[in-house]
Amino acid sequence: MKFLPVIGLEIHAQLNTETKLFCSCKNEFDSPPNTNVCPICLGYPGTLPVLNKKAVEFAIKAGLALNCKINKESYFARKNYFYPDLPKGYQITQYEVPLCENGYLEINGKKIRIKRIHIEEDAGKSIHDKADYTKIDFNRSGVPLIEIVTEPDIESPDEAVEFLRMLRITLIYIGINDGNMQEGSLRCDSNISVRKEGQGLPDFRVEIKNLNSFRFLHKALDYEIRIQSESLNKGEKIETSTKLWDTKRNQTFVMRKKEEEFDYRYFPEPDLGALVVNDELIESIRKELPELPVDRRKRLRREYGLNDEGARFYTFNPDILEIFENTAKINKNIKKIDSWLRTEYMMYLKENNLEVSETKLSSKNLSELIELVDNGDITGKIAKDIFEDVINGKNPKDIIKEKGLEKFDDVEKLREMLLELIENNPKEVSKYKAGNKRMSAFFIGRIMAKTKGQANPKIINDLIREYLYEEE
Repeated sequence: MKFLPVIGLEIHAQLNTETKLFCSCKNEFDSPPNTNVCPICLGYPGTLPVLNKKAVEFAIKAGLALNCKINKESYFARKNYFYPDLPKGYQITQYEVPLCENGYLEINGKKIRIKRIHIEEDAGKSIHDKADYTKIDFNRSGVPLIEIVTEPDIESPDEAVEFLRMLRITLIYIGINDGNMQEGSLRCDSNISVRKEGQGLPDFRVEIKNLNSFRFLHKALDYEIRIQSESLNKGEKIETSTKLWDTKRNQTFVMRKKEEEFDYRYFPEPDLGALVVNDELIESIRKELPELPVDRRKRLRREYGLNDEGARFYTFNPDILEIFENTAKINKNIKKIDSWLRTEYMMYLKENNLEVSETKLSSKNLSELIELVDNGDITGKIAKDIFEDVINGKNPKDIIKEKGLEKFDDVEKLREMLLELIENNPKEVSKYKAGNKRMSAFFIGRIMAKTKGQANPKIINDLIREYLYEEE
């Protein structure tokens, strides 16, 4: 029997504030272990938290970008559990009334509902040594997070990955998260279960924790869907549990039986009052929102005639989009701009393992390179040969001059070359005159090779017409 997946995601996004959520310690990723700590984030008795206003503003910005209702009054709670990297023995989070709720994010024309976005503090980091001990780095303890919880609206691993990609780029656009999944500033948990077609939500779910790449998310969901379907087909019962993804064995394994909410013994945080925000603050933050990825993707299709693949590419690569749009302001050949950026430029970045910020490609130079080809001043081959220098900030005309690549326009010399080819290749001439006009490529190619690609193809074509069209 075929089963359908039911998927919901829980995404933890660290906020790009300068300091932690409840103290003035630096919010910094690569500091030496246990240097950005104080009695508050280490959970010393008698210390009191002071809420970071910027973290609240960033959380509201996320809520607005994700079409959420912003609750003007929300509350903090203590989530009680014990783990070595949680020094207080509880985590300050939001429970019954979060800051943001009832939103959505559109992907490929479908709205994935967002149940809630709440603020919480991060735990420390456990570093498991090969020996029988674990090191604890508390620099991350108290770093501000938002947790974004979806409804179980996702119906496939592909859809889950697309949602996470769109969410990640949205958080980057609005400037509250750097999107670095490898460093842990964006982390994803997935709830997955399967059901028979036509049935409601299953009475079990498996949570897969700490999926830190799109590839691992897809593979873990694929695997879990398969084994759950196989178990149900055998008549076996699936228990609710928490699992981890084993990247070496490519399979999930049970971490622990899933806790219920009452296991965390939530209760109101006594050291923090209600979080109250007003309309003025919400509207001021709304005005700060940039063009969001969903809207940008639609605009790129509308304004530039890009297909969905192209619009998606530039939406997910805003630094390349900046080059594209600036070039389009001075050169209207959109197809050529798009082709150079999505093929030649991307190939160069990939082959050299470079980021856009590590190159010096300017819109002015790219536009000039395209014009030189369009005007017949250089061939496409020469343009590709000099593109690396253009990427590194050199002007195309200067490169052509330095390398002696100027267009070969000497009509008499090109005439001599063509006449020599005609004399020495009678079979090819006969084929051409017999109607095989593709043979013109033979003559053009030979002359291009002889002039190292610098001959003016327009002059060659005119000469071919003069000498090989004579009988027409």
